[in-house]
Amino acid sequence: GKLLIADFLAGSETAKIKSLRMQRLSDFGLLKDRKKKEVVEILDAMLTCGLLEQREMNANRPTVFATDAATAIIEGSASIPAVVAILFTS
Repeated sequence: GKLLIADFLAGSETAKIKSLRMQRLSDFGLLKDRKKKEVVEILDAMLTCGLLEQREMNANRPTVFATDAATAIIEGSASIPAVVAILFTS
């Protein structure tokens, strides 16, 4: 879920990260200059803006997905909403 993604982006080598071998992925620690709390705030803003969506795939197991709006930003056909951009620059 969201907290696992936050740990991944913040570069936290938790037991879960290690068991899934996520520390081997190229984007691990991409936001290591940020505290986990800050990364969670960014993810929350992205959820609020509709860039991410959280769904219960299994009981008590929310899964985070990128939306079409996020894909448009990645592809360069849309801009990052100001509220998210501000969090990245602060």
